[in-house]
Amino acid sequence: SSPSMMLPAQTGLDKREAVFGLIVALGMFVRKNRDLLALCNGQPDGTAALSKFSNTNNHIEKLLRTYDRDMQRTSPVTTPQLPQLLGAILHKVRTRSAVFVVTDVMPDRAELKPILTKLSARHQVFWLQLAASSPFVTEQDPIRQIIDIETLKPVEPDIALNRPLHTAWDAAVQTLLTEHAQTCRATGTSYGFLTASEAL
Repeated sequence: SSPSMMLPAQTGLDKREAVFGLIVALGMFVRKNRDLLALCNGQPDGTAALSKFSNTNNHIEKLLRTYDRDMQRTSPVTTPQLPQLLGAILHKVRTRSAVFVVTDVMPDRAELKPILTKLSARHQVFWLQLAASSPFVTEQDPIRQIIDIETLKPVEPDIALNRPLHTAWDAAVQTLLTEHAQTCRATGTSYGFLTASEAL
């Protein structure tokens, strides 16, 4: 529920809508199979919260509202890190479950691997990596500003339009994605990368 989920991905993907779509799809699946669904997400105070498990229409609607509310209220400074969220699931969910991780964050490999290894030993983990947002533009738009999500200050045009920096950024993101996919394979975690809403 990081605020970055409200920003479109570099590919144009609406990440917020992607999460909503997944929650609705999982909700329909669990209702049909009489399974249960819960949401673990970051809270505005920096803690991780796990909802109750249920499969009613009211419950699924509540999960959507909760996610949307917390995403809009959470500051980038207080957003819980992925290992903290996964740790909450590891310690609170005792029954073997299917765990779906949906994020646009590029996790730190060294920090993530130990907790993902433990989580995958207890649950079936599915990781859906959403394409990241970008602070770069190809041409200056006098109407649209690029805002730094952490400081809420505009990104200087000479930075946002810097092609060598943009190329280096893209290369660094690709390296992180490749490393993370390797971490998922090494821990038995199913991995997918989503760049467009149509792929849902």
